[in-house]
Amino acid sequence: MRFAVVDIETTGLYHQGHGITEVSIVMVENGTITPVFNSLFNPKRSIPGNVKGLTGIDEKLISTAPQIESALAEIKIYLKDSVFVAHNVNFDYRFLKAEFDKAKIPFSARRLCTVRYGRKILPHLKSHRLSDLCRYFGIQNMAKHRAYGDAMATAKVLLELQKSDSDNSILKRLLARDGHHQVLPSNLDEEQVKSIPDSPGVYYFYGSGQRPLYIGKAKSLKKRVLSHFRSSGSSRRKQLFQKQIRRVEFKVTSDEY
Repeated sequence: MRFAVVDIETTGLYHQGHGITEVSIVMVENGTITPVFNSLFNPKRSIPGNVKGLTGIDEKLISTAPQIESALAEIKIYLKDSVFVAHNVNFDYRFLKAEFDKAKIPFSARRLCTVRYGRKILPHLKSHRLSDLCRYFGIQNMAKHRAYGDAMATAKVLLELQKSDSDNSILKRLLARDGHHQVLPSNLDEEQVKSIPDSPGVYYFYGSGQRPLYIGKAKSLKKRVLSHFRSSGSSRRKQLFQKQIRRVEFKVTSDEY
């Protein structure tokens, strides 16, 4: 099985209204890590001060960099026939998918999130951020918050997780899911959604607190809950809302009301 470990840097958190400033791709196959692509890109928009401070990428650094559409064909070659891997995979995938869509280039890939994989392998850890997993495994990230450094660190984390998953059974289960986990927020355990029935009822989204973020009702609980995540690109507000969700609860009723 071949993995394309991807990390991108962007001008903001949402693929609507923001652009990509850097992409790195590292291939992992048969236990070997091979960097294959790394480039800065000019998103043709301003870079917020907090992003400059975090990544060190500013307008001067990218002033002569190409625009990402010029590299999409090459990027697609590296991603072809590979599992698309990233830490919080939907973030990186959706940004790149949006660029492919704008260029009218068909693109889709199986996805593996190392946050979810880490939760399955190391459920006792309080946090599964990339920095925390690197600390746990003794991995040094020499370029934090830059695409190449984070992609290499994620690739090394992937190999460590596979060592603990000796028969790849957990990995195979994650890849064999019906696709629901690929649209869920990374902070939400797919097992919670899997347990939701196709019955009428009331559902509750919770963040880190005790008060619900949102309460809704539906004729089909599972279908309605999943609809909140499949329309992820509709607005910045919805994407921020999804990022806050950490658990979902429900109550079955005799009808929708």
